[in-house]
Amino acid sequence: MNIKIYTRSINYELYKKSQYTIDLPYHQKRLINTTGDGYFYRLIGDTTCDTAINIDEDAFVINDNGIEELIEFMVKEEYIYCGMPDCITVRHGNPIVTNPFFNIINTKKIREKLDKAEIDNFDYGKYKQELINRLPSNINCKNGSFEYYDIESYYTLFLWLAYHFKPLYLDTDVYADGISSVLKNHLGHPIVLHSWYSREYRKDPQQTERIESLYKQACQIKGIQYKSPEIWRYWTGIDRKKQIVLKKIRNGIKKIL
Repeated sequence: MNIKIYTRSINYELYKKSQYTIDLPYHQKRLINTTGDGYFYRLIGDTTCDTAINIDEDAFVINDNGIEELIEFMVKEEYIYCGMPDCITVRHGNPIVTNPFFNIINTKKIREKLDKAEIDNFDYGKYKQELINRLPSNINCKNGSFEYYDIESYYTLFLWLAYHFKPLYLDTDVYADGISSVLKNHLGHPIVLHSWYSREYRKDPQQTERIESLYKQACQIKGIQYKSPEIWRYWTGIDRKKQIVLKKIRNGIKKIL
């Protein structure tokens, strides 16, 4: 089983901190300049990958073994993907959709059925009640509703996935800061701390302090030295347009060499 770790990233410093907390023996790939749904089509379309672990750049791993156990459980029980219902803690979304701050996805199985046109034309209203009936009874989403939210471009894809495949919904607690999420695996063991509000990192002082504190806590839990090289922050200053230019330059150099 070929496994890769993917992260949709806009902040290099935050990405490096997130990756620093990961101690899994898989190739880590950073994707930039992608849309919410385009990112997932990219990782699903990677034919060199059978299983993708999607981890946001503001999500910090605190239990690598717990993630490995989760992968093994999903294979054994034939779950195709997993994640937190999009209606827990600070989210007010649809519980059928798994929020993309952390997912494990059997991309090989999904590629066999993937049909972009079918996804784009997926009639959620037609299958809404059936999808609601399939939800596990223990999902507690006081903040959510079963409406379709078009503010997130990945919503149609995840509703289509829920209709065609078997999802595993993971439980989550609210962290001590009242905002961050503590994601648990199928055994109820905490595996990831997710801060939310990553776009405010290094922009809003309070959110930056809170996210930095969560990163330090993740390092402490894992027993690794807190690490924050200044160069990470320097590279954060490169905006998306400059990243595109630099990528073209790098690709040009590779062709010459």
